[in-house]
Amino acid sequence: MDLESLNSFLVIAREKSISKAASLLHVTQPTLSSRIKNLESDLGLKLVNRDWKGIQLTTEGYYFVIYISKLLNDLDDVSMVLKNIKNKEDSQKSFYAVTNTSRLRIGIDSWLAPSFSMEILNEVQKASCVDYQIITRPSATIEELLRYGVIDMGFFYHYEGGSQYDSSYQLVDEMVLLFHSKYGSISEDLAELDFLSEKPFLLFDNPVLVYHRNLSSMLIEQFNIERFQVVDDINVMINTISLDQAYTIVPKTSVLHLMRLFDLNIMPIKYFELGDQAEKVMIKMAYNKDSEFDTTLESMTRNIHQELVANYGKK
Repeated sequence: MDLESLNSFLVIAREKSISKAASLLHVTQPTLSSRIKNLESDLGLKLVNRDWKGIQLTTEGYYFVIYISKLLNDLDDVSMVLKNIKNKEDSQKSFYAVTNTSRLRIGIDSWLAPSFSMEILNEVQKASCVDYQIITRPSATIEELLRYGVIDMGFFYHYEGGSQYDSSYQLVDEMVLLFHSKYGSISEDLAELDFLSEKPFLLFDNPVLVYHRNLSSMLIEQFNIERFQVVDDINVMINTISLDQAYTIVPKTSVLHLMRLFDLNIMPIKYFELGDQAEKVMIKMAYNKDSEFDTTLESMTRNIHQELVANYGKK
Protein backbone atom coordinates (compact mmCIF):
# COMPACT_ATOMS: atom_id res chain seq x y z
CA MET A 1 0.00 0.00 0.00
CA ASP A 2 1.61 3.27 -1.12
CA LEU A 3 0.60 6.94 -1.15
CA GLU A 4 0.29 7.01 -4.94
CA SER A 5 -2.27 4.22 -4.88
CA LEU A 6 -4.20 5.79 -2.01
CA ASN A 7 -4.37 9.14 -3.77
CA SER A 8 -5.43 7.43 -7.00
CA PHE A 9 -8.23 5.66 -5.17
CA LEU A 10 -9.55 8.98 -3.77
CA VAL A 11 -9.53 10.59 -7.21
CA ILE A 12 -11.48 7.64 -8.64
CA ALA A 13 -13.94 7.81 -5.74
CA ARG A 14 -14.48 11.52 -6.41
CA GLU A 15 -14.71 11.36 -10.21
CA LYS A 16 -16.53 7.99 -10.36
CA SER A 17 -14.74 7.36 -13.62
CA ILE A 18 -11.46 5.62 -14.47
CA SER A 19 -10.99 7.71 -17.62
CA LYS A 20 -11.56 11.06 -15.86
CA ALA A 21 -9.35 10.06 -12.93
CA ALA A 22 -6.58 8.85 -15.26
CA SER A 23 -6.69 12.16 -17.16
CA LEU A 24 -6.43 14.20 -13.95
CA LEU A 25 -3.57 12.03 -12.66
CA HIS A 26 -1.79 12.07 -16.05
CA VAL A 27 -1.54 8.29 -16.28
CA THR A 28 -3.03 5.70 -18.61
CA GLN A 29 -6.24 3.90 -17.70
CA PRO A 30 -4.49 0.48 -17.49
CA THR A 31 -1.92 1.97 -15.08
CA LEU A 32 -4.64 3.42 -12.87
CA SER A 33 -6.65 0.19 -12.92
CA SER A 34 -3.51 -1.72 -11.94
CA ARG A 35 -2.94 0.59 -8.96
CA ILE A 36 -6.45 -0.01 -7.66
CA LYS A 37 -6.19 -3.78 -8.16
CA ASN A 38 -2.89 -3.83 -6.26
CA LEU A 39 -4.42 -1.74 -3.45
CA GLU A 40 -7.38 -4.12 -3.23
CA SER A 41 -4.97 -7.07 -3.21
CA ASP A 42 -2.96 -5.53 -0.35
CA LEU A 43 -6.13 -4.97 1.67
CA GLY A 44 -7.78 -8.22 0.74
CA LEU A 45 -10.94 -6.21 0.01
CA LYS A 46 -12.84 -5.03 -3.05
CA LEU A 47 -13.12 -1.24 -2.98
CA VAL A 48 -14.84 -0.41 -6.29
CA ASN A 49 -17.26 -1.97 -8.77
CA ARG A 50 -17.52 -1.09 -12.45
CA ASP A 51 -20.86 -0.97 -14.23
CA TRP A 52 -22.54 0.98 -17.04
CA LYS A 53 -22.89 3.98 -14.70
CA GLY A 54 -19.15 4.09 -14.10
CA ILE A 55 -17.31 3.45 -10.83
CA GLN A 56 -19.33 2.59 -7.74
CA LEU A 57 -17.74 2.28 -4.32
CA THR A 58 -18.36 -0.93 -2.40
CA THR A 59 -19.43 -0.80 1.24
CA GLU A 60 -15.78 -1.28 2.19
CA GLY A 61 -14.80 1.43 -0.29
CA TYR A 62 -17.11 4.00 1.32
CA TYR A 63 -15.66 3.20 4.74
CA PHE A 64 -12.10 3.37 3.40
CA VAL A 65 -12.62 6.83 1.85
CA ILE A 66 -13.53 8.42 5.18
CA TYR A 67 -10.27 7.52 6.87
CA ILE A 68 -7.86 7.60 3.94
CA SER A 69 -8.94 11.15 3.06
CA LYS A 70 -8.10 12.21 6.63
CA LEU A 71 -4.78 10.36 6.51
CA LEU A 72 -3.68 12.07 3.30
CA ASN A 73 -4.84 15.48 4.53
CA ASP A 74 -2.83 14.99 7.74
CA LEU A 75 0.25 14.08 5.69
CA ASP A 76 -0.23 17.16 3.52
CA ASP A 77 -0.48 19.34 6.65
CA VAL A 78 2.72 17.86 8.10
CA SER A 79 4.54 18.34 4.81
CA MET A 80 3.42 21.98 4.60
CA VAL A 81 4.54 22.71 8.16
CA LEU A 82 7.98 21.21 7.55
CA LYS A 83 8.43 23.13 4.30
CA ASN A 84 7.40 26.46 5.87
CA ILE A 85 9.81 26.18 8.79
CA LYS A 86 12.80 27.27 6.72
CA ASN A 87 11.11 30.46 5.54
CA LYS A 88 9.24 31.82 8.56
CA GLU A 89 10.86 32.76 11.84
CA ASP A 90 7.64 32.47 13.84
CA SER A 91 7.09 28.99 12.39
CA GLN A 92 10.61 28.03 13.43
CA LYS A 93 9.99 29.14 17.01
CA SER A 94 6.73 27.21 17.38
CA PHE A 95 8.15 24.14 15.64
CA TYR A 96 11.22 23.95 17.85
CA ALA A 97 9.07 24.53 20.93
CA VAL A 98 6.96 21.50 19.99
CA THR A 99 9.94 19.32 19.08
CA ASN A 100 12.17 20.34 22.00
CA THR A 101 13.22 17.01 23.54
CA SER A 102 14.11 18.66 26.85
CA ARG A 103 10.39 18.96 27.58
CA LEU A 104 8.59 16.32 29.59
CA ARG A 105 6.29 14.68 27.05
CA ILE A 106 3.11 13.07 28.37
CA GLY A 107 0.61 11.13 26.28
CA ILE A 108 -3.01 10.71 27.41
CA ASP A 109 -5.84 8.85 25.72
CA SER A 110 -8.35 11.39 24.42
CA TRP A 111 -11.12 9.86 26.56
CA LEU A 112 -9.02 10.01 29.74
CA ALA A 113 -7.69 13.55 29.34
CA PRO A 114 -10.72 15.46 30.77
CA SER A 115 -10.74 13.40 33.98
CA PHE A 116 -7.01 12.70 34.46
CA SER A 117 -5.27 15.86 33.29
CA MET A 118 -5.74 17.77 36.56
CA GLU A 119 -3.91 15.14 38.65
CA ILE A 120 -1.20 14.82 36.02
CA LEU A 121 -0.61 18.57 35.76
CA ASN A 122 -0.57 18.97 39.55
CA GLU A 123 2.18 16.35 39.83
CA VAL A 124 4.16 17.89 36.96
CA GLN A 125 4.02 21.23 38.77
CA LYS A 126 5.52 19.66 41.90
CA ALA A 127 8.41 18.18 39.92
CA SER A 128 11.43 20.01 38.61
CA CYS A 129 10.22 19.71 35.00
CA VAL A 130 9.06 23.22 34.19
CA ASP A 131 8.44 22.69 30.46
CA TYR A 132 6.11 19.97 29.28
CA GLN A 133 4.05 18.85 26.31
CA ILE A 134 0.69 17.06 26.60
CA ILE A 135 -0.30 14.85 23.65
CA THR A 136 -3.86 13.47 23.43
CA ARG A 137 -4.36 10.54 21.08
CA PRO A 138 -6.20 7.19 21.08
CA SER A 139 -4.73 4.51 23.35
CA ALA A 140 -3.15 2.48 20.54
CA THR A 141 -1.23 5.57 19.38
CA ILE A 142 -0.13 6.47 22.92
CA GLU A 143 1.27 2.95 23.37
CA GLU A 144 3.19 3.21 20.08
CA LEU A 145 4.63 6.63 20.97
CA LEU A 146 5.78 5.21 24.30
CA ARG A 147 7.48 2.26 22.60
CA TYR A 148 9.13 4.59 20.07
CA GLY A 149 10.47 6.77 22.89
CA VAL A 150 8.62 9.83 21.54
CA ILE A 151 6.85 10.38 24.88
CA ASP A 152 8.16 9.93 28.43
CA MET A 153 4.92 8.88 30.11
CA GLY A 154 1.60 7.49 28.88
CA PHE A 155 -1.93 7.03 30.23
CA PHE A 156 -4.08 4.70 28.13
CA TYR A 157 -6.72 1.97 28.04
CA HIS A 158 -5.04 -1.43 27.94
CA TYR A 159 -6.60 -4.56 26.49
CA GLU A 160 -5.73 -8.22 26.98
CA GLY A 161 -2.95 -9.18 24.60
CA GLY A 162 -1.50 -5.67 24.45
CA SER A 163 2.13 -4.81 25.18
CA GLN A 164 3.39 -5.39 28.70
CA TYR A 165 5.39 -2.78 30.62
CA ASP A 166 7.77 -3.28 33.53
CA SER A 167 7.60 0.42 34.38
CA SER A 168 3.85 0.75 34.83
CA TYR A 169 0.90 1.02 37.20
CA GLN A 170 -2.70 0.16 36.50
CA LEU A 171 -6.19 1.28 37.41
CA VAL A 172 -9.36 -0.80 37.09
CA ASP A 173 -12.29 1.09 35.61
CA GLU A 174 -15.90 -0.02 35.22
CA MET A 175 -18.52 0.57 32.58
CA VAL A 176 -21.46 2.95 32.94
CA LEU A 177 -24.74 3.06 31.08
CA LEU A 178 -25.78 6.54 29.90
CA PHE A 179 -29.39 7.33 29.01
CA HIS A 180 -31.84 10.26 29.02
CA SER A 181 -32.91 11.47 32.46
CA LYS A 182 -36.64 11.27 31.67
CA TYR A 183 -36.49 7.53 32.37
CA GLY A 184 -35.50 8.12 35.99
CA SER A 185 -32.96 6.16 38.00
CA ILE A 186 -32.18 2.46 37.85
CA SER A 187 -31.54 0.38 40.97
CA GLU A 188 -29.62 -2.89 40.69
CA ASP A 189 -31.86 -4.81 38.30
CA LEU A 190 -30.96 -4.67 34.61
CA ALA A 191 -34.50 -5.83 33.88
CA GLU A 192 -35.42 -2.19 34.43
CA LEU A 193 -33.64 -1.43 31.15
CA ASP A 194 -36.58 -2.68 29.09
CA PHE A 195 -37.47 0.91 28.22
CA LEU A 196 -34.23 1.13 26.24
CA SER A 197 -35.19 -1.70 23.90
CA GLU A 198 -36.88 0.83 21.61
CA LYS A 199 -33.79 3.05 21.52
CA PRO A 200 -30.71 2.50 19.34
CA PHE A 201 -27.33 1.95 20.94
CA LEU A 202 -24.77 4.70 20.30
CA LEU A 203 -21.75 3.03 18.73
CA PHE A 204 -18.31 4.61 18.44
CA ASP A 205 -16.68 4.10 15.07
CA ASN A 206 -13.01 4.96 14.68
CA PRO A 207 -10.54 2.35 13.44
CA VAL A 208 -7.64 3.81 15.44
CA LEU A 209 -9.56 3.37 18.70
CA VAL A 210 -8.50 -0.26 18.88
CA TYR A 211 -9.44 -0.79 22.50
CA HIS A 212 -12.77 0.99 22.23
CA ARG A 213 -13.71 -1.05 19.16
CA ASN A 214 -12.97 -4.31 20.99
CA LEU A 215 -15.02 -3.05 23.91
CA SER A 216 -18.00 -2.20 21.71
CA SER A 217 -17.98 -5.69 20.17
CA MET A 218 -18.00 -7.25 23.63
CA LEU A 219 -20.92 -5.09 24.79
CA ILE A 220 -22.99 -5.71 21.65
CA GLU A 221 -22.76 -9.45 22.24
CA GLN A 222 -23.23 -9.28 26.01
CA PHE A 223 -26.35 -7.08 25.89
CA ASN A 224 -27.76 -8.42 22.59
CA ILE A 225 -27.80 -4.99 20.93
CA GLU A 226 -29.25 -4.83 17.41
CA ARG A 227 -30.06 -1.15 16.60
CA PHE A 228 -27.38 1.53 16.32
CA GLN A 229 -26.59 5.17 15.78
CA VAL A 230 -22.91 5.83 15.00
CA VAL A 231 -20.62 8.67 16.09
CA ASP A 232 -16.87 9.10 16.59
CA ASP A 233 -16.75 11.94 19.12
CA ILE A 234 -17.62 11.92 22.82
CA ASN A 235 -19.12 15.44 22.73
CA VAL A 236 -21.50 14.39 19.95
CA MET A 237 -22.34 11.37 22.13
CA ILE A 238 -23.43 13.63 25.00
CA ASN A 239 -25.62 15.74 22.72
CA THR A 240 -27.22 12.66 21.15
CA ILE A 241 -28.15 11.20 24.54
CA SER A 242 -29.36 14.61 25.77
CA LEU A 243 -31.83 14.62 22.87
CA ASP A 244 -33.00 11.11 23.84
CA GLN A 245 -31.96 9.73 20.46
CA ALA A 246 -29.88 6.84 21.82
CA TYR A 247 -28.14 5.35 24.85
CA THR A 248 -24.64 3.98 25.26
CA ILE A 249 -22.17 2.21 27.55
CA VAL A 250 -18.72 3.71 28.09
CA PRO A 251 -15.83 3.48 30.58
CA LYS A 252 -16.65 5.53 33.67
CA THR A 253 -13.41 7.51 33.40
CA SER A 254 -14.49 8.90 30.03
CA VAL A 255 -17.38 10.84 31.63
CA LEU A 256 -16.16 11.42 35.19
CA HIS A 257 -15.75 15.13 34.51
CA LEU A 258 -19.46 15.31 33.54
CA MET A 259 -21.04 13.24 36.32
CA ARG A 260 -21.57 16.18 38.63
CA LEU A 261 -23.55 17.86 35.84
CA PHE A 262 -25.61 14.67 35.49
CA ASP A 263 -26.23 14.51 39.26
CA LEU A 264 -27.34 18.15 39.39
CA ASN A 265 -29.63 17.69 36.38
CA ILE A 266 -27.71 20.37 34.51
CA MET A 267 -27.50 17.85 31.69
CA PRO A 268 -30.56 15.62 31.01
CA ILE A 269 -28.56 12.41 31.38
CA LYS A 270 -28.64 9.63 33.95
CA TYR A 271 -25.95 7.01 34.49
CA PHE A 272 -25.97 3.51 35.90
CA GLU A 273 -22.73 1.87 37.07
CA LEU A 274 -22.73 -1.67 35.70
CA GLY A 275 -20.13 -3.02 38.13
CA ASP A 276 -19.71 -6.80 37.72
CA GLN A 277 -22.50 -6.91 35.13
CA ALA A 278 -20.02 -5.81 32.44
CA GLU A 279 -16.36 -6.53 31.89
CA LYS A 280 -13.99 -4.14 33.63
CA VAL A 281 -11.61 -1.85 31.77
CA MET A 282 -7.87 -1.71 32.46
CA ILE A 283 -6.05 1.63 32.39
CA LYS A 284 -2.26 1.64 32.22
CA MET A 285 0.10 4.36 33.43
CA ALA A 286 3.56 3.65 32.06
CA TYR A 287 6.80 5.56 31.68
CA ASN A 288 9.89 5.27 29.51
CA LYS A 289 12.89 3.99 31.51
CA ASP A 290 15.27 5.39 28.89
CA SER A 291 13.94 8.91 29.25
CA GLU A 292 16.22 11.70 30.47
CA PHE A 293 13.61 12.21 33.20
CA ASP A 294 13.95 8.62 34.44
CA THR A 295 14.95 9.73 37.96
CA THR A 296 11.64 11.52 38.48
CA LEU A 297 9.25 9.59 36.24
CA GLU A 298 8.85 6.62 38.58
CA SER A 299 7.88 8.74 41.55
CA MET A 300 5.64 10.96 39.41
CA THR A 301 3.80 7.97 37.93
CA ARG A 302 3.42 6.37 41.35
CA ASN A 303 2.05 9.58 42.90
CA ILE A 304 -0.37 10.16 40.03
CA HIS A 305 -1.53 6.55 40.29
CA GLN A 306 -2.14 6.87 44.03
CA GLU A 307 -4.12 10.07 43.50
CA LEU A 308 -6.23 8.54 40.73
CA VAL A 309 -6.93 5.39 42.73
CA ALA A 310 -8.07 7.51 45.66
CA ASN A 311 -10.40 9.54 43.45
CA TYR A 312 -11.63 7.20 40.75
CA GLY A 313 -10.99 3.51 40.98
CA LYS A 314 -9.24 0.40 42.19
CA LYS A 315 -5.69 -0.83 41.70
